[in-house]
Amino acid sequence: MIVFAREPIFDEKQRLFAYQLVFRDGEEGALPELLPELNEETAEANTSVSIGLEELLSGFVSVISITRQTVLQGLPADFTPQDTVLEIPGIEASDIELIEAVKSLRQQGYRISIQNDRTLDTINFDLADYLKININHISRQTLSQLQQDISAHDIATIATNVQNPEQYQKCVDAGFHYFQGYFFLSRQHKTQKELPANKLSLLSLLAQTSDANIDMDKIRSTFEHDATLSYLLMRFINNPLINKSHKITSIKHALTYLGELMLRKFAAIVSIAQLNQDNVQELLQVSLVRAKYCELIDAELTDSQDAMSAFMAGLFSLIDVILDRDMAELLEQIPISASINEALLEQTGPYYSILASVKSLESSSWLPFKKAAKDLNIEEEDLHKYYLEAVKWNNLLHQSQSNMFPQAKP
Repeated sequence: MIVFAREPIFDEKQRLFAYQLVFRDGEEGALPELLPELNEETAEANTSVSIGLEELLSGFVSVISITRQTVLQGLPADFTPQDTVLEIPGIEASDIELIEAVKSLRQQGYRISIQNDRTLDTINFDLADYLKININHISRQTLSQLQQDISAHDIATIATNVQNPEQYQKCVDAGFHYFQGYFFLSRQHKTQKELPANKLSLLSLLAQTSDANIDMDKIRSTFEHDATLSYLLMRFINNPLINKSHKITSIKHALTYLGELMLRKFAAIVSIAQLNQDNVQELLQVSLVRAKYCELIDAELTDSQDAMSAFMAGLFSLIDVILDRDMAELLEQIPISASINEALLEQTGPYYSILASVKSLESSSWLPFKKAAKDLNIEEEDLHKYYLEAVKWNNLLHQSQSNMFPQAKP
C-alpha cells in the first residue's frame, strides 16, 4: 500500500489552490518509481493511488513530485492532466531526452512545476508554469533577481516551508503567488478582544454537548435563541436522508428526533464550523479530519461503537488557533473529560497518541509517524487507511447534497 500525506497550497487570499501529495517511500517525497502494475490479482491491494487522486482531493488540484525516471517511463493511468501539476527537479539544457518528455506532458495538458533547488538553465523558464522556491534556501536579493528572470514568462511562484503567519506575510510582501506550509495551524497572537456574543453562544453550545450530563432544555434554549443554529438544525433534520416521515418544525421535536449521540456530534461540528468562519477554511477541514480519524482509531483500539470523546479530542485540537486563545483558557469553559484534557494540555494519554499519529501524517513526518504507529500497535498502512476514510468523510460533509453538514445561508 502506498502511504502519503497531503499538504495544502494556498493563493494570496488564503484560498485553497491545491494539495501536494508527499509519498513516504519516494525520494524526497516524490511518487515512488516502481509502482506495482494493477491487474485483477493486485487491484484491491493497490487502490490507494486512485483513492488519493479521486477522493482525497475533493475536486482540488494535486501537485505530485516525480523523478526524471518517472517522467521518462510514463505516468500512472490515474493521473488526469486537468487535475495534476507535475513537480520535477531543475532541468539541464543538455538533457534532451527529459526536455522532450516534459514537452510531451505539456502537450497532454499537464502543468509543470520546477523546483528551484539550484541555478536554473533558461530551458526551465520555457517549460515551467510554476517555480517552487524553498524560502529557507534563498536570499531576498536572489529572489528579486529570479523574479526579474521569469518576468518575461507566465510563471507563478510557490513559496514552500511557510511555517507561521509572520513568514506568510513576508512571502506575500515578497511577491509570491502561492504559499505552501502549515502557517495556518499557528496562532496569530493578536491583541486579545472579548469574544463576540455569537461566538460565546457557540462556545456555550460546545460546552453543553461536551458535558457528560447533557441538559436538553438548555440546549433547546441555545438553538431557539440563535437564528443561524435554528436554520442549520431545521435544514439538517428535514433532509430526506435523515427524516423520511414528515416535516419537523419545532426545535424540541428536532432535538428529540436526533437522539443524544447524533445531537452531540451535529452541534459540535456546526459550532466549530461557525467559530471558524473568519479563518482559513482549511483549518476547519483539518479539525474535522482529525476528529473522525481519532474516532475511527479509538473504535479500533477499544472495540467501541461510541468514540465520541476521541472525536471531540480531535475536533478541539485546533480550537486555540480557531479562536486565537490559549488552549487552557478555552478548555476551562468547556467541561470536557479528563482524557481529552490530558491529550490537549498535558500531551499524554491514549488520545494524545492518536493525535500524534495524525499530526505526523499530516506533515509527512515519517519517523514520528512510525513511532506513533508502534505506540498504538497499529500498522502504518492501517493508520493511513483510516486517515483516507476520515478525509472522505470530511469531503462528504462539504458536498452540497451532504446530509451531515448543512451550510448556513450566505
